[in-house]
Amino acid sequence: MPKIAGYRCKACSSIALSYRAVCLNCSSNKLEKVEVDGKGKIFAYTIIRIGPERFRNQEPYAVVLVKLGSGPLVTGRLVADDLENIENGMNVVLEKQDDVAYWFKIV
Repeated sequence: MPKIAGYRCKACSSIALSYRAVCLNCSSNKLEKVEVDGKGKIFAYTIIRIGPERFRNQEPYAVVLVKLGSGPLVTGRLVADDLENIENGMNVVLEKQDDVAYWFKIV
């Protein structure tokens, strides 16, 4: 399973997915690179029925906000055949990552 690159604070163990000079939780500057497991739950989602020009011909598609098991929230696309039955709280796992998005699937 693919991993997501992140940063863990050595002082309080909180995790951020983008680089920070200091931890947003405790202000420590002791951060280390880590790989975060791509398992989580759908926190929120939306179905895009008319997408921006770059994503035309991909509609409809789902954009999800995933609460990872390690704590952070991450936005991505959901790979699913049945977009009408997506629910908050569903378990998802990172399937792949490209230059556009993290791609999650329901497990």
